[in-house]
Amino acid sequence: VLLVLDDCWDAKHAELLNCVDADAGSACVITTRIRNLAKGEISCGLQSMEESLSLLLTSAGLDHLIDNPPAAAIGLDAVRRAAKWLPRAVDNGADRTARWEMMMASLMGGMCLQKALGGAHAMATPLGELHLHHGTLIGILLPHILRFNEGHAKAAYADLADAMGVADGIALHDWMTDFVADIGLPTKLSALDVDAALLPQIAEKAAADHLSATNPRPAGAADYLHLLRAAMEAYEAYEACQRMTACSKLRSPMPSSKMPRSSIHWRDLS
Repeated sequence: VLLVLDDCWDAKHAELLNCVDADAGSACVITTRIRNLAKGEISCGLQSMEESLSLLLTSAGLDHLIDNPPAAAIGLDAVRRAAKWLPRAVDNGADRTARWEMMMASLMGGMCLQKALGGAHAMATPLGELHLHHGTLIGILLPHILRFNEGHAKAAYADLADAMGVADGIALHDWMTDFVADIGLPTKLSALDVDAALLPQIAEKAAADHLSATNPRPAGAADYLHLLRAAMEAYEAYEACQRMTACSKLRSPMPSSKMPRSSIHWRDLS
């Protein structure tokens, strides 16, 4: 089987091509313009599926494989549009301008999927096996993976904060929690009736998912289990705050001195 493998970053990806049968011992041909991929020059050779893709991953390097400036630019524009127009579209479904802007944001999101998806999607995939809505899961998980990755992608975080209009001093994960709650979506897994007993199994699957390889900060099963447990009951503070008449909307966070002492902010769970 002749395969051009330059764009593959994980051995599992070959299965999606439906033309390599690992059980039958199929082999594939590497074709690439890159020289000196490993000790001993390899420009074209016959390797097993695992050997071929492993060679490309380790030799080219993960950063090389996911660096995609055009996709990053498209993704940032999608974020900029969604941050501005999604609340308006939710508030008034008849707002044709808001609907058009969100259509563009959705299209752009699909156009930049090849760049990387990371830990939130790695967790959402096995959670989706419970027949839960994927977008709702991402909204719940994003604040947690943003907190986890903080300090490991500083330039990207600065770009995101600028695109979303995050005020100075507000952490991205706190802003995202507020944003999700403000459009009426759940902010914890328990709201979807996720069984906590399943979390260790889900964490193992997340760690093994190829999407986890593109997370800015390496994450193992123990990391994902911690994140999933935090996502189960992480936002009581916000809900308590919403019940207080003095609580302002999320984009104007309540001073910590006025927050109910009985509530626990989710970041304290770390």
